[in-house]
Amino acid sequence: MSNLPPGVSESMIPGNRPEDVAEDAFWHALNKKFEAECPNFMEIIDWLHNEPPALVELEAAVDGYVTYARDIGYEQGYAEGKAEAQIEEALRVADEVERKVTRLPMMEAE
Repeated sequence: MSNLPPGVSESMIPGNRPEDVAEDAFWHALNKKFEAECPNFMEIIDWLHNEPPALVELEAAVDGYVTYARDIGYEQGYAEGKAEAQIEEALRVADEVERKVTRLPMMEAE
């Protein structure tokens, strides 16, 4: 039995929402891929955390840059997917109209 309030599900809790899971998956995939290219990546990040404020600011700036890149990529992908969905819907409607038109009784010429 859950101790959540009525109408609240696990997926509504921050950290468990689908967008949170996607965010975590993005950072995990980025870290894994980057670590393959730069094996001492985590050492560099740890070093940045322990260094003077200017380096911590650099890390924050790089993190922000990557976040913007991810968001822009998402927005572009979303826009492309939305455009494709609109095209599919337009084609579906056009097919429906065509089927209805072909079912109309032919009027006889007087």
